[in-house]
Amino acid sequence: MSEPKIDLAMQAIKRRRLQDDLRSSLEQSIDQRVDRYLEINHQWIIGNHYFAAASAECIELYRDGYFISAVMVSQAVNEGISRFVAERNSIDRESHEQFIKELMNGNIISKDCAEASQRI
Repeated sequence: MSEPKIDLAMQAIKRRRLQDDLRSSLEQSIDQRVDRYLEINHQWIIGNHYFAAASAECIELYRDGYFISAVMVSQAVNEGISRFVAERNSIDRESHEQFIKELMNGNIISKDCAEASQRI
């Protein structure tokens, strides 16, 4: 009968230690996270709309220091947006570079957007 009480006590101790470790880690990195968030000039996406959650995830991954994951998700979002725009505008996507030029020349995307897509 005393074993469940011991297990519960051990779980509570583990939980408290984990909370303390996570809190300490966050406190140690909060200035860097704020700096990273403020240094990016991200595009605001309409909430609950296409690609909003994935775009927000890119920002959060970068902010929190998960750089490789941020790059991979950014590439996936860029590809998804490219496909979406191509389908909506009946544009054939031969090469990404040509596709982006066509979107820019057709005033579907801005020059800044085209350059950002090429960098990704």
